[in-house]
Amino acid sequence: SARAQEPACSRCIVVYGDTRSDHAIHRKVVGRISALKPPIVFHTGDMVDHGNSAEEWQHFAEITSGLRRSAKFYPVHGNHEGHAPLYYKFFKLSPPETWYSVDLRGIHFVVLDSEFPLEKSTPQGKWLEDDLVDNIAGAETRYTVVLLHRPVYGTGHHAPKDSFFLAPILTPVFKKYGVNAVFSGHDHLYERSQVEGIYYVITGGGGDGY
Repeated sequence: SARAQEPACSRCIVVYGDTRSDHAIHRKVVGRISALKPPIVFHTGDMVDHGNSAEEWQHFAEITSGLRRSAKFYPVHGNHEGHAPLYYKFFKLSPPETWYSVDLRGIHFVVLDSEFPLEKSTPQGKWLEDDLVDNIAGAETRYTVVLLHRPVYGTGHHAPKDSFFLAPILTPVFKKYGVNAVFSGHDHLYERSQVEGIYYVITGGGGDGY
């Protein structure tokens, strides 16, 4: 049947990040991802080591070219992108389009920029709450996922500092509006935890070392 011929991962969504400087490892990671033929890919940030380096963006473009052709590719802004003009140019964005949301496969994905203020009184904080209010009002969405570069919870090198300032700001909002899972990178490892019913996943194994 036609269904039997579909790729095994034809309904999968891939989340990975922190590719930065080890192009050989990044190429291997992308090769494994591409072999699964996922239709949707999120990158949790730190795509390059220096956001203003055209050479590094050329490496990233070459390694991910096939993946970006075969899948919808959604970027999360990381600290190494640094709001550089080349970041906006590469993804055809207009500043400050670093936070946005998209509905895919019945899941509401919210992409935040951990390098911009997130307090409720800030533009991004106000946008987040408005977006989640609108999401609750929509009957189609059954699951809500947030992505941002820095981890809200974790035990890695960066996590304690990041959690200190992100958790008090974001977790009350996540709990209030029923966020189900949060994905981040920044720490170059894989880690999964559950705090007050919300899953927190760090997936920063895209290729960069410490």
